[in-house]
Amino acid sequence: MKKLLLALITSSVTLVFADANPVYVQLQAGASFSPNFGSGVDGAGAVRADVGYMFNQYVGLEGGFTGTTNPGNSANSNAVAQSYGNIPSGLQFYDVSVKGVLPLGEIFDLHGQIGGAYVTGGLNSYGANDATIKALVAAGVGFNLTKQFALTVNDYQYLGAEAGSLSGAGGNTNIVMGGVAYKF
Repeated sequence: MKKLLLALITSSVTLVFADANPVYVQLQAGASFSPNFGSGVDGAGAVRADVGYMFNQYVGLEGGFTGTTNPGNSANSNAVAQSYGNIPSGLQFYDVSVKGVLPLGEIFDLHGQIGGAYVTGGLNSYGANDATIKALVAAGVGFNLTKQFALTVNDYQYLGAEAGSLSGAGGNTNIVMGGVAYKF
């Protein structure tokens, strides 16, 4: 009987804290900064798409894809172009993370993420391809316009140990983005 009562109380507490719209999608655009492309401040374009599930208003799970463009003007890109006759392509990040949210009223919230990412990138015409696993640490803010729509600003830091690869897949990459989220 005690186990049944405990199960009922636990499920009731979970339902009270469950978010009314647990599934969300997020689209963002911004800039990528990676020291592996040479200058350390490349400002390559970046786009991101996420799908997430909030278990309650504080904790969720998020999967995302980020694609960056070729920075093109860095010292490393130009050196590779002179050596191989081509320029490194952008990077693709496939990541999964745990998301923590701190709501500050109904309109504003702070959030952080920790997880991992599979990162790949290659040389456009040469066909070489680098791939690695990186840690993901992120922080951001959300401005809830309605119960379904929010504006977001995030800073994603992909941390890796392999620096100096031709495509930039290794080493650290910082991506700053802004966008919109929709809760179903």
